[in-house]
Amino acid sequence: MKFANITVKNNLFLAPMAGICDVAFRVLCKKYGAGFVYSEFINVEGISREIPNSMKMLKTAEEEKPVGIQIFGTKLDSIAKSCRILQDKVNLIDLNLGCPVHKVTCTGAGAALLEKPEKLGEIVRTMVANSSVPITVKMRRADRENSEEGYAQTIKIAKIIQESGASALTLHGRTVPQGYSGKADWSYIRAVKEALDIPVFGNGDIRTRQDYLDIINQTNCDAVLVGRAAMTNPGIFMEILEGTSPDKFEMFFEYAKLAEKFEIISAQKLKVMAQHFTKGIEGAARIREAMNTVHTVDGIMDIMEKAKDGRFVVTSENNMNKNNITMITKSSTSSVEKEIVCSYT
Repeated sequence: MKFANITVKNNLFLAPMAGICDVAFRVLCKKYGAGFVYSEFINVEGISREIPNSMKMLKTAEEEKPVGIQIFGTKLDSIAKSCRILQDKVNLIDLNLGCPVHKVTCTGAGAALLEKPEKLGEIVRTMVANSSVPITVKMRRADRENSEEGYAQTIKIAKIIQESGASALTLHGRTVPQGYSGKADWSYIRAVKEALDIPVFGNGDIRTRQDYLDIINQTNCDAVLVGRAAMTNPGIFMEILEGTSPDKFEMFFEYAKLAEKFEIISAQKLKVMAQHFTKGIEGAARIREAMNTVHTVDGIMDIMEKAKDGRFVVTSENNMNKNNITMITKSSTSSVEKEIVCSYT
């Protein structure tokens, strides 16, 4: 598949997700089949001022390319400077119009721009004028009292994005008030696809191979973005495309190694990823309980090693319950580490 000037191996992409899509996670998703990957969204104020934390978030790797960086913001000078900085680092720059979180929308950015079409067009034109790589946009469907108005407004915004020079558009089938609840309405994706000439990508409620096939059949979208389902299972791309699924524990340990390699590892982030990766597996609640007692990378890794070996799974042999998960405190010259072990009866 090819869109803009970018060639990808398939049309199943990793969606940008705040706090999740760092370089290690993106490399992992690319390894397990993602055709294209996006970063978590980054504030243009941080990029334009080259604030260290923001610049760290821009880290990319050869093995994940092609890769896109998603940005958010409203100040044209900061947007222009950010695009000039990014154009030599990535394959495309994506504008976030989908984030419904108040701390973003209260600044006029993210999904708030859906209610300011003229400002939105100005931003996209500024991005295009200051970037040598393609500009894309990810948005939600418009929130209106009835579907007729909703379709009309969504298409109006999409056409402004196209006319302003964007190379592709991703549409999430939920409104801002929905947040991440309810059901994504793919009919809006179909309507936008029929109205535009540029590639249109679909997003929302993609959890299985059948979902992937259904959204393409129902909307004729050019590509499909997977978000929250990938957050708990980076192997979902392989699962959808090939029918096989890698072991979640192995993927967690791979993520940890990659995070260390790219110098982004931290106990806080590793704990978050461990909780995501173990969601839905047997013993997950007890693993989360154990995670709450440790605060170091080594402690988290130790718990995950035990979890991999089935130490948090209730069986007739171990008769484990909350009362016989015992906490042991180990003292050493360097630190005091809490470790969860299971007592067997």
